[in-house]
Amino acid sequence: MPYVSDLPDDLALTINTLENSSEAIARVPIGRDLTTGTQYSIFVALISLVDEDFGEGAMEIIFEVVAIDAGNPIYHLDGRETKTFLIGRERTKVLDAICQCVHLLVKLREPPLVHMGTSSGPTPKKALTKYNAVSRAIRDAGYTGGPADRYDELDIWMFIKDDC
Repeated sequence: MPYVSDLPDDLALTINTLENSSEAIARVPIGRDLTTGTQYSIFVALISLVDEDFGEGAMEIIFEVVAIDAGNPIYHLDGRETKTFLIGRERTKVLDAICQCVHLLVKLREPPLVHMGTSSGPTPKKALTKYNAVSRAIRDAGYTGGPADRYDELDIWMFIKDDC
């Protein structure tokens, strides 16, 4: 598959954001397949949690790679699904771009609590490295926290705003 990256080597990104009262979204084009015309982008969202256990203003961060093939979106929640087109340095660049988006959204909204979790489990060790990088981006935005207890084989991270 002839994947071509649209990410600059210096990762000086233009991040497009949308927001309303319950969510903030960032999307960045990352590449395309020259043969099929498939377009790839990263999608990062910070969405309100309605569970009272998390407290007022708590939000969850989610991220994925989205492929648009013939107008149909294909959502890649798991890094194993992207191995056919994101290879070597491209995987690192995409993770760096995700971290930039996460940091931007968390700084933009400044929720008192940020929740992050895996979409399936158990989580492979390589994937935990990705979540550790995203965790650093959240902590760099002024939060304290990290891994919490597992729930139904899903890994969970919790972060509290430092000034709350």
